[in-house]
Amino acid sequence: MIKKYAYSTIILILFQSILFSQNFSFNYKKDDKYNIIVRGNVKIYLNGKYIGLNSKEAKILFRVEDVKDSSFFVSGDVFKIDKTLRDTKSVGYKIDDSYKSSFTLNRSGMLKFEEGANILIPNIITFPDKEVVINDSFESYGNVSLNFFNEEKPINLKTITYSKYLGKKDYYGKNYDFFEINYGYVNDGSTKIKKTNGYHKIRFVFDNNDGKPIFMDDHFEEEFLFENNDIIKQSGFYLYFYKPIEKMDKNKVIEDLTTDFFVENTDFKNDFEFKKKDNGISITLNNLKFKANTTDLLDSEKPKIDILYNLLKKIKDRTFVVEGHTALAGTETERQKLSEDRAKTIAELLIAKGIEQGKLLYIGKGAKEPVAPNDTEENMQKNRRVEILILED
Repeated sequence: MIKKYAYSTIILILFQSILFSQNFSFNYKKDDKYNIIVRGNVKIYLNGKYIGLNSKEAKILFRVEDVKDSSFFVSGDVFKIDKTLRDTKSVGYKIDDSYKSSFTLNRSGMLKFEEGANILIPNIITFPDKEVVINDSFESYGNVSLNFFNEEKPINLKTITYSKYLGKKDYYGKNYDFFEINYGYVNDGSTKIKKTNGYHKIRFVFDNNDGKPIFMDDHFEEEFLFENNDIIKQSGFYLYFYKPIEKMDKNKVIEDLTTDFFVENTDFKNDFEFKKKDNGISITLNNLKFKANTTDLLDSEKPKIDILYNLLKKIKDRTFVVEGHTALAGTETERQKLSEDRAKTIAELLIAKGIEQGKLLYIGKGAKEPVAPNDTEENMQKNRRVEILILED
């Protein structure tokens, strides 16, 4: 009787394994867009001395530019966000850095990018070219992008990954495929890192019906020995949230914003400019005047902020980026600080009027993105502007 029961159990397990076996692959279409939020807390030690806790957040907006030969060509924008609370005043969140990023992803999950590229998403899983059943394990190689000292070009390291399929589980009311992943670094001597040690333990949630990731958490402890014998030790976690982007009808949004605007605000129509951009829509405030050498708006300019608030409150479920720009005057450091402080001022005013703090980011661009040559006072005035980007996120 016991043997019969044991045989029945084995047969049932084998039957379930066959029934739930499946091939895994990523699947995107051209023009698919994704919003990836990365959050993390990392403790950092340099040569045994505690440097501090680095709280990180990034917003990554990616678009599939093309699909060819089972590969996806992806590009987009990365915004690194500082969410440190320095006082009790409600301000938007500062963008520490923003840049373009691109890579190639194949259907199995292998990432390819140029040496020195700053890719915030680690290549931690490559699905095998065979059916996988519950408790199957498989090994793959990948690569990650590391930046320890805010250098222009990060360090790209190869990884070795061990993955185990755990089956389907509930994730906020829906059944998805769960994987347990562990990875470490393969140091081939091609970088200034002499030796690596540590581990990453990851939970990866994947929707195989749709061919897209849903969530990933990465808990880790790692140590790096550099050529100059510096030792950096890091421990903490990263969380990755993947969300498809609802496409924005940019023509309709601009039409909706400008129809009422030009009827009601004829006195200011030359001070507002609306444009379509790759990652959303921009509203440029031209001729925005501040008190000399300050970040305080002139009283005569405050009606423009009222107009801007009334425009933005019509936009639902999108993020706003306030960009400050200056003319080519003063030092680069002075221009950067002035543009950042003025962007922050506009963000504060919009939040005070009712825009949700979590929807507002701000960044200073200095004189890096002029719209006119800095050769006349009139042109320099054009470059002294504030742009609000309505992100397609």
